Amino acid sequence: MIEKGLFRSFLYDYNGNEITVEFYCPKEILIESFSLFRRIPSKETYQAISDGTVWKIEYDAFQDLLQRVEGFREWGRTWATNQLFVLKQRSIDILTISTLVYFYSEEINVELGRVEAAGGKIIRPKQDVGDNGFIALIENIRLLIKKFYFCVEQNC
Repeated sequence: MIEKGLFRSFLYDYNGNEITVEFYCPKEILIESFSLFRRIPSKETYQAISDGTVWKIEYDAFQDLLQRVEGFREWGRTWATNQLFVLKQRSIDILTISTLVYFYSEEINVELGRVEAAGGKIIRPKQDVGDNGFIALIENIRLLIKKFYFCVEQNC
């Protein structure tokens, strides 16, 4: 669990280029679920983009909590189900959306205010990432691309 900071996961393509898979923000779980449940090393590399604090739990302690605490077990079921939906959506996006484009924005609220009027959709609303500012993910229907807006100013 991320307490503070901004993190990313990435893979290397066949030319050795880094391909960002996901960004992780405070209060999110920094995990690669396939690796966790299959008990094999992840192909993804995780990187701290800023100073941060992450809480770690060992696999056996995690399994013990899932067995003993009903609320934790229900959370685990919900989380795992959500991960399946995320994976399915990514599979669909690979086939239907050509690219993910990252932009820096001085005023993220201005950019987000233009999205729906331009025929787009806010996929991930403005999210505070502490000292790193704010992030948001939008989909531009006309261009069939997703844009990841990243704002490092605290007044975004």
